[in-house]
Amino acid sequence: MHFLKRLLISFLLFFLFNGFSVDALEKNTMGGDIQGRVDQYLQQLAEEKRFSGTVLIAKKGEILFQKGYGMANYELNVENTTDTKFQVGSITKQFTALAIMQLAEKGELDVQDPISKYFPDYPNGEKITIHHLLTHRSGIWDYMHDIDFLSNAKRTWPPQEILSLFQDKPLSFIPGQKNEYSNSNYVLLGLIIEKLSGMSYEEYISKNILQPSNMHDSGYGDNKKILQNRASGYIMNMEQIENAPFMDPSYVYAAGAMYATAQDLYRWDQMLYTEELLSKIYLDRMFVPDQGGYGYGWKIREWNGYQHIYHDGEYSGFSSQISRFPEQQTVIITLSNFYHAPVSEINTNLAEILLGKEPQKKEKREAKIAPQLYQEYIGKYRFSIGVLEIMEKDGKLYAKIGRENLSLRLLPQDEKTFLVEGTGAKLVFVKEPSGKTSEVIGYLNGKKLMGKKIL
Repeated sequence: MHFLKRLLISFLLFFLFNGFSVDALEKNTMGGDIQGRVDQYLQQLAEEKRFSGTVLIAKKGEILFQKGYGMANYELNVENTTDTKFQVGSITKQFTALAIMQLAEKGELDVQDPISKYFPDYPNGEKITIHHLLTHRSGIWDYMHDIDFLSNAKRTWPPQEILSLFQDKPLSFIPGQKNEYSNSNYVLLGLIIEKLSGMSYEEYISKNILQPSNMHDSGYGDNKKILQNRASGYIMNMEQIENAPFMDPSYVYAAGAMYATAQDLYRWDQMLYTEELLSKIYLDRMFVPDQGGYGYGWKIREWNGYQHIYHDGEYSGFSSQISRFPEQQTVIITLSNFYHAPVSEINTNLAEILLGKEPQKKEKREAKIAPQLYQEYIGKYRFSIGVLEIMEKDGKLYAKIGRENLSLRLLPQDEKTFLVEGTGAKLVFVKEPSGKTSEVIGYLNGKKLMGKKIL
């Protein structure tokens, strides 16, 4: 009898203590202390000019924290608020993916259809499926990797015309062989939506997703429209905050043209727990990680024992991320009108705060480099996508991007490796046996690009 009693107590203690440790994100609440820590963390980033934007945190259908930081427009001295509209870049992809699944549910397409069914003249179209497009496994060249991307983006592009930028490029790999992020995939998906629905991409998304979700402060970007509460985008150029280069949303189309408020993205998050937009069987397929951890318009990983479904977004002058923890019904939304804002770091640290931990703010890690090395790296490097110029000013290295008067800081990690500030890109300089710098290798979104030094 005593043995059974001790056994019962042991079981109760096990479930009590393990329940609190395993389900910390579930059990933690946004008390005043945590709200204060969130605000203090974000306020410090804003004071350091590393963040300007809006953050929203919600759990189980209740908004627990939302606040704007910095300026929506520095020239007019207009502050960011919870009503500010931001371009959200590649967060657009999850709306494109859901639209494709709506059409699949109606029987108008199958994700295993080859794209030759919709684009008869597309090179290798019989080998590439809609599934390959959704999961970035097509091997199609990413047209946004062109070094003159920002210069090309200044004019209006009809969707069909964007195809000319990538359809004749050779495939990077055999379709289905591996995963490599490419915005071109979602341009093709947008065109499929238009072909099957008889509507423009903008009309389809508005009618079938935004309106049913009451997302009245979101839409397809249009620089000509008067859009109340629209934020201006900013970029760090030679360590000075400047107006970001102009971009026409049509250039990024179904891969990144949408704008939204944090509150609207919260409504979007809530709709994904229902079957109002899509039945469960089709909705669940969106969140199955394929090779490389990419589902349909979402990135999926395990973080601290939790399923983390998320996507970041970049647009000229803007950076954003939505992070969902569906098992805990928790969402963290960060929208910024600073291109260099570390949104992934921010969302990770906010999740850490919810767990009761201290945020691990990453300081700029800069190895000490001999000044003469910088002189060896200065010059122009020819890539297949254009010419990159490396320059030095005040003892710091910068990379000049394309034809734009835009130079981003290079943060040294060691004598050969540099991070391009605010972009996630990395440059590695290569030397000949003689010690002379001969080329630089660029890494971006898993892609490796070689640039020969020409000057």
